[in-house]
Amino acid sequence: MRFRILFIFCCLLALFFGSSAYGQDIKPLTISLDSLNKLNELKQQAALDSIDLEESDTVNRPAASGDFTDIVTYSATDSIKYDFKTQKIILYTKSEIDYTNINLKSDNITLDWNTNELTAIGLKDSLGGLTETPIFKQGDDEYKAKKIRYNFVSERAIVTDIVKKEGEGFLLLETGKRDAEGNFNGVEGSYTTCTNTSHPHFRIRSKKLKVIENKQIITGPFQLEIMDIPTPVGFPFGLLPIPKTRSSGIIIPSYGETQERGFYLRDGGYYWAISDHIDLTFLGEAYSKGVYGASLRSRYAKRYYYTGNFDFRMNTIRAQERGIDESSSNDFRLTWSHNPKSRGSSSFSANVNIMTSQFNERNSFNPNDYTQASVNSGINYNKTFTGTPFVFSGSLRHDQNLQSKITNVSPQANLSMNRIFPLRKLVKNSQSPLAQLGFSYRLDGQAKISNLLTNNIKGNFKIPSDQRKASDTLAFDMDNLPEILDNLQWGLKHSVPLSTSVTFLRYFKMNPSANFTQVIYGSRNSYEWTQKDTVRTIVNQGISQFYSYNASVDFTTTFYSTFLFKSQKFKALRHTMIPTISLSYQPDFSDPRFGFYQEVQVSEDGRTQRIARMTGLYGSPSTGESGTVSFSLRNTLEAKVETKEGKDEKRKLLDSFDFSSSYNLAADSFNLGNINVNLRTSLFKNKIGINVRGAIDPYTYEALTRDTLTNLVVTQRKIDRYAWTEGASIGTLSTLAISLNTSLSADGFKSDNEEEASSQAISQADLDFINQNRNLYVDFDVPWTISVSYNWNYSRTGLIEGNASQNLSFNGDVSVTPKWKVAYNASYDLELNTFSDATFNIHRDLHCWELRVSWTPVGFRRGYSLDLRVKSSLLQDLKLNRRNNWRDRR
Repeated sequence: MRFRILFIFCCLLALFFGSSAYGQDIKPLTISLDSLNKLNELKQQAALDSIDLEESDTVNRPAASGDFTDIVTYSATDSIKYDFKTQKIILYTKSEIDYTNINLKSDNITLDWNTNELTAIGLKDSLGGLTETPIFKQGDDEYKAKKIRYNFVSERAIVTDIVKKEGEGFLLLETGKRDAEGNFNGVEGSYTTCTNTSHPHFRIRSKKLKVIENKQIITGPFQLEIMDIPTPVGFPFGLLPIPKTRSSGIIIPSYGETQERGFYLRDGGYYWAISDHIDLTFLGEAYSKGVYGASLRSRYAKRYYYTGNFDFRMNTIRAQERGIDESSSNDFRLTWSHNPKSRGSSSFSANVNIMTSQFNERNSFNPNDYTQASVNSGINYNKTFTGTPFVFSGSLRHDQNLQSKITNVSPQANLSMNRIFPLRKLVKNSQSPLAQLGFSYRLDGQAKISNLLTNNIKGNFKIPSDQRKASDTLAFDMDNLPEILDNLQWGLKHSVPLSTSVTFLRYFKMNPSANFTQVIYGSRNSYEWTQKDTVRTIVNQGISQFYSYNASVDFTTTFYSTFLFKSQKFKALRHTMIPTISLSYQPDFSDPRFGFYQEVQVSEDGRTQRIARMTGLYGSPSTGESGTVSFSLRNTLEAKVETKEGKDEKRKLLDSFDFSSSYNLAADSFNLGNINVNLRTSLFKNKIGINVRGAIDPYTYEALTRDTLTNLVVTQRKIDRYAWTEGASIGTLSTLAISLNTSLSADGFKSDNEEEASSQAISQADLDFINQNRNLYVDFDVPWTISVSYNWNYSRTGLIEGNASQNLSFNGDVSVTPKWKVAYNASYDLELNTFSDATFNIHRDLHCWELRVSWTPVGFRRGYSLDLRVKSSLLQDLKLNRRNNWRDRR
């Protein structure tokens, strides 16, 4: 009531200052602000020296204790009409009203103070349609309509032709009633996830439905329409959840049939939204021929700290389905991923993947899983001690070979100290060798549990039968756990590297270094000869250790050669050479003075052999004295050319061309190592990459036996004599690997002129020619990518015939249209002249739907799959699946 009195007072005030109020009958005051002239006339007539009228008129009222509790703000860009008799205010053109948390925009809005209602409607255009239709927003609730009647006091509304965003889709109603809680009751309604709300590509239509705010949509009998065409798909009632937050609920399973397992219900269960940070999904599957499965999935996250997911799946398969017997097999897979955010001085991460060896073969539908030979897992913890050079890391590693069924579990820990320079503050010259003298420290600890039982002692002798262990693989289960734990190995290793750097003769650099390493085990072996060629091993439990040390120094420098040319295009060529010579020494730790080896008789004729007393995870003490001279030469080639813009540009002709080898001064024979050659370059502006690796054996070989039919060498003997001394080449090609790879795209083949021309509008004459001769026109601007890799490998030892293999693999995609994409991945064996693998994937974007087709035409896993589904996860069960894979043919 107070607001109405205030409204009448404002209107009387306007009459008092208006010129039409003097000596005339009182008429409804109309303030029309549709032009600047009218605005000036009103200002002159009303003598508004204290009140400024603007194109956007705003009325602010104090809070009242009656019908309205807050300020009502309204505006319009064209005009605002005040009607005293009916107590209405009419806003024209781009009108807007704000009241508490309510905002309404429309072309035309009428406020009725008698009924506390507002009515909003759009503007009719020349074709009879409506534009600038009402948009109503209250809090997070927003919808569009052709007409809205809303009561400020009761907060109820009647809406015509409403379009309301609900969850991932849109609610469409011809007529709807809104209550104070925001719920809607409507007739002739539909729901769709298509953004084309005027003509959706599909919809679920019902004559009656109710929307419970932030909870669900309840419908009566509904029917599925596709492109406005009714289909026979429907149901007596419908229930669509539309919560603003995650909520728990039942997951409807998919159904189908496979030849091997029969009819099935798959991936059905229950979703449990525990909180905003974690959830759980329980899924199950069942086949009519006796295959059952269950899975447990979870996702969790804490903002700014970590994210992760967990997945455990188990399947039981009856062997009867394969026609064998009534036994069954159980398979499982466990995956866990934990990713920390960069925060603080410590972090914890996990990437776990554990499964039974035949899980992928029996249960996976992913073609990439079938060729997976091994899986790995790791749980890691890292800690940096702030203000110190120390870093700690701990991990638990798991390696599983799915083919050999060998499983290794290895906990590891490491404490390292970053390199420090203890004398740098004591020496004035920071570039002196003493200032550059630095050392670091590293301590490693490791244990290993494996189901592969082997003998660690190796040599030219036999082991007593009571100590002999067959190289066997046990099942990694509780029954075999005691025997597996007896095979446990552990060790500690710490090392201290020391190095410095010296520059001499201005251009040469010398880098001396030394390293000390100590290894600790939990046992020490001793050996005794028993009879013939049999040696017994005696394991002495207790801490044992061995150490090693070595020293090295390398010399390096850089040579530059520049060649200048008078050509304007090719201006200069620069050749860079980086030679490196290294000297290293390590003593023979099998010498009796160290005590790391035992001289043991291994035969009746008195022949002896040195056997390591300590063996384990970090190996045994090295044998043989080593005094090695290593040398390498790196070459790079660059050119300076002039571009089309007249600017100088550097281009690499050779990324690297390296030679390396070594010579062991302490060895009594075969001192020279293999001569290694590596070449890496690219052509056509890095479009084609070339990599060549080879090794040459410098020694000669003598044939011992040959095949009687082919005369090929079967056995041979290596001779300590260089090949070039026999008048032959520098040696025998031992290995050679050549790889070519390229990645091409449509944009990469456009020149600068073509790109500039394509950006210009095509002429009308060209358009006319294309329209008249469409069969002659090909659009080369279709986006596409392709990656091709060719690999050729050759290996040979001495005179024995070498082996060669070559393979061609390619992958890429082609966007036929902006909505069509075809991806491919294939590998071709050029030796066997057959495809070893090929997969094609087709994706069609159907706006609110999508079509995915996968086809594997060759190999044991050949087959296809077709999926037509709605993009929205809310209607994820509205789909069509067709599959014909390797399972259906077994």
